[in-house]
Amino acid sequence: MALSQCLKLSKTRDYIHVHEEVIFFSEIDKALHIFAFFPSKGYGYSGSFLPLFLRELARNFNFPNTHLLLAWVKDRISEEKFAFEDVNPARVNFIIGSTPPVQLTFQLSRSQNETDLVVSIAKALLYKQAYIEELEKANAESLNHLNVQDSVPSSSHKRKTSGMSLINPQLRKRKPATGLPFISDTDADET
Repeated sequence: MALSQCLKLSKTRDYIHVHEEVIFFSEIDKALHIFAFFPSKGYGYSGSFLPLFLRELARNFNFPNTHLLLAWVKDRISEEKFAFEDVNPARVNFIIGSTPPVQLTFQLSRSQNETDLVVSIAKALLYKQAYIEELEKANAESLNHLNVQDSVPSSSHKRKTSGMSLINPQLRKRKPATGLPFISDTDADET
C-alpha cells in the first residue's frame, strides 16, 4: 500500500496502521471510533466508544487519563502487539497488548458499509496534508528571512585590518624590513 505502515495524524487526533489489515482510530462526534478493515476478507469491523467508557477503562488499568491510555494503545499497535479474535461472524474482539495483566479488549461489530471508514481516512489525510503544507510554508518563510539577513553583510560588523586592501591584495602596504641591513658585494671589497 502507498501509506506508510504507521502514520500518526497528530493534528486531527487520528491514527492509522496499515499492515495485513487497516486499523483506523478517529474522533467523531466526541467519541472514539475504531475501524478495522481486512482486505483479504473484503470487509471490516467498527466500534464507537464514548468518553465515559474510555475514562472508566483508563481508571481500571491505572492510567492517569484517557490521553495516556490512547498513547499506550497507539504504541502497542505500532509494535504490532495486538490480535483479532473472532467471536461470531458479526463480531470480533480487538485485543491490544501482549500480556494478560494489561490487555485491552474492544468489541467491534461487522460494518455493512465502509463509507464511514473511507470518509474518515480521507478527511484525516486532507487535514494532515493541509497541516504539512502550512508547516512547509512557515519553514520556507523563515528560511527566506534568514537568507535575506545573511546575504546583506553589515559593514559595522566587519573589521578591516590596517594596511590590507580587500579588493586587491597587491596594493597592501608593506612594513619595512627589520633585521640586519644588506651590504652590497662592492662595499665589502673596498674595506
